[in-house]
Amino acid sequence: MTKKHLLWSTLIVGTASSVVTLPLQAEEKRDEIVITASRTPLNADQVGSALTVLTDTQLENRQIRVLSDALRSVPSLAVSRSGSVGGVTQIRIRGAEANQALIVLDGIELNDPAFGSEFDFNSLLAHEVERIEVLRGPQSALWGSDALAGVVNIVTKTGKKGVQLHGFGEGGSFATGQAGGALRGGGDGFDFALSSSFLRTDGINTSELGSEKDGYRNATGAAKGSVALTDALHVGVVGRFSVGRSEFDDVSFGPPVDADLEIRQRQAYGRVFATLKLFDEHWENTFAATILDTENTNFINGLEVVEGTSGQRVKYELLSTVNFSTDVVQPLDHRATLLVERETERFGQTGTPFTFFGTLFDPNQDQEDTAKSITGEYHIGIGDRFYATGAVRFDDNDMFDNQTTYRGTGSLKVPVIDVRVHGSYGTGSKDPTFVELFGFFPSQFMGNPDLQTETSRGWDIGGEREFFDGAARIDVTYFKSNLRNEITTDFGAALPTPVNETGESKREGVEVSIYANPLEDWTLSFSYSHLRATENGEREIRRPNTLLSFQSDVRFAQGRGNFNLSLDYNSDQLDDDFSSFPATRLVLDSFVLLNLAGSFDVTDYVTLFGRIENVLDADYQEVFGFETRGIGAFAGLKVNFDWQT
Repeated sequence: MTKKHLLWSTLIVGTASSVVTLPLQAEEKRDEIVITASRTPLNADQVGSALTVLTDTQLENRQIRVLSDALRSVPSLAVSRSGSVGGVTQIRIRGAEANQALIVLDGIELNDPAFGSEFDFNSLLAHEVERIEVLRGPQSALWGSDALAGVVNIVTKTGKKGVQLHGFGEGGSFATGQAGGALRGGGDGFDFALSSSFLRTDGINTSELGSEKDGYRNATGAAKGSVALTDALHVGVVGRFSVGRSEFDDVSFGPPVDADLEIRQRQAYGRVFATLKLFDEHWENTFAATILDTENTNFINGLEVVEGTSGQRVKYELLSTVNFSTDVVQPLDHRATLLVERETERFGQTGTPFTFFGTLFDPNQDQEDTAKSITGEYHIGIGDRFYATGAVRFDDNDMFDNQTTYRGTGSLKVPVIDVRVHGSYGTGSKDPTFVELFGFFPSQFMGNPDLQTETSRGWDIGGEREFFDGAARIDVTYFKSNLRNEITTDFGAALPTPVNETGESKREGVEVSIYANPLEDWTLSFSYSHLRATENGEREIRRPNTLLSFQSDVRFAQGRGNFNLSLDYNSDQLDDDFSSFPATRLVLDSFVLLNLAGSFDVTDYVTLFGRIENVLDADYQEVFGFETRGIGAFAGLKVNFDWQT
C-alpha cells in the first residue's frame, strides 16, 4: 500500500468578514496592504471580502514550525492531518473540499496536478514566511478553477537595505530536530533573500496497534531577488526546492496497520517576472512565467517500487492595471485591471498493469490539459468611506466546457454607528482533476471521463466595530454558499468511481473575530466559527461544526521576553470507517490543543526559546484511525544580525 493510496483513500471518503490582522496595533491594521483580495495591492479597510492576515510576528511568537499549524487560528478553516507531522495534511475553507482552495507562494500556484489538484501541507515549513493571507469565499473570478472556496497566499521574507543574517536550531520530543538559516539584503534598486531549512523527526506510530514509528524528513532551499533595471522597469525571480521522506502505514483495509512504507517527494517551483510602470505609475504592467514540477516515488521495505506520480504546471500571465482619479461631483479613485493567462498542466503515473475480473488495467498514463483565461476587474473608491469591486472571468479549457465566473465586493463605513459594513457575492468553478477523470492506480480508483465541472455561488455580509480608540475591535460575519455537481465517489461500482452528485451541497455559518490590546505589552485575539455543511441533506465528513481559537501574547522585561498561550478547539466531526464495506459512519471526538511558548533575548543578537505543544496531552484523531502526537517539549536558540549600509 502506497502513501498515494493513503491520499486517495483519504480523498475518496472526504471527497466577508473584514480583514482581521492579529495581533497588530489598530493603527498598523489600517495601513495593512493586502494582495490576494484584488490581484493588485489594496489597503485593508478597502476590502469587502473575508480575509485574514497572519504575520511573521504571530508565527514567531507561537513558534510555528509547520505552516498548517498556524492556519488553525483562521475562522472557518479546518485542518485534517493523517497522523503525525509528515502525514497527508488537508485544509477545508468554509466546509469546501481541500482541492477547492488555491494555495499560492510568492506568486506560484502550489496545487499539484499529481496530488488531486490540491496541496499537501505536510511539505511546507514555516521558516522565512513573512505573512499569510487567507481569502474566504468563491474567488474563481480572480484566481481561476482551484479557488472555488478561497485562496491561501503565502509571502516569504524579502531582503531590505543592508545585510541580514538569521539562523536557528532546536530539538525536542519524538527525536525531533530542526535547523534553518537565511541571508537577506538589499540596496538602492535591488534586494535578495537566500534560505534553507531542515526538519527530521522519528514521529510516532500512527496506527492504533503495533509500535513501528512513522518518521519524516524535509529539506527546503529557497531564493528570491529583484532589481530595478531603470526607474520604470523592475525584474525579479523566485525559486524553491524541497525534498521529503515520509514513512506511513498500510491503509488497504480501513485504519492504518504497521508497515514499512515510505514515499519520497521532490518539489521544485520557479517564477520570473518583469514589471513596467508608466505615466507616473498610473499604468502598471507585469509579465510573469511560473513553473511547478513534482515527483513522488514509493518504497516498500526500503526498496523502490514501480509506482509513482509526477505533476507539472507551466503558466504565463500578463497583468495590466490603470489607476486614476476624477473629481466631478466628488473625488473618486478608479482602478481597472486586465489579466490574461495561459496554463498547461501535466500528470504522469507509472505502475504495473494487472487483470481484474478479466479486464486488463494499465495504470501508466501521461495526461495534459491547457486552459486560457481573461479577467477584468474594476475598483472604485468614493472618498474614504465606500469601496467596491467587480470582476468577471472567462475560462477556455481544452477538456471542459467554457466557464464564466464573477465576483462583487463592498466596504462601507457608517459614521453614525461607527461600523464598517462589508460583504461579497461571487461564483466559483472547479474542474475535475486528472485522477478523477482517468483514475489512480486502478486497484484503488477508477476514473470517469464524463465528469462535469463543479460550480458554486456564495455570499457573505458582516460588520466590524472598534472600541476604546482602536484598543479593541469585533467583527461578525454570516456566510452561505451552494455547490452543484459535487464530485463524490460511487462505492457501488466494481471499483470506486467518481460521479457528479445530482443535488446541492450547502454550506452556511457564522464567523466572529475579536481583538483586544488591554495593555501596551499584552494582546489578545479570539476567533469563533460555526459551520453547517451538508451534501443532499446529510452532514459532510471532516467538517467540525464549531472551531474556536484563542491567543494571548505578553511582552516582558522591557520587551526582551515574550510569552504566548495558544488554544485551538475542534468540535466533533464525522468520518468513515472502511474496515467493512460499505463503510460505517462514525464520530470523531472533539479536542482541545493548548500550546505554550516563550522566548528571551539574551543579547541583541541571541535569543533562547522553548515551547510545550499539546500541554493537555489530548488523545485525538483528525482522520479516523490515525493517531496524533501527545504532549511534547522543544527548545532551541536563534541568532539575528542586521548590518545597515
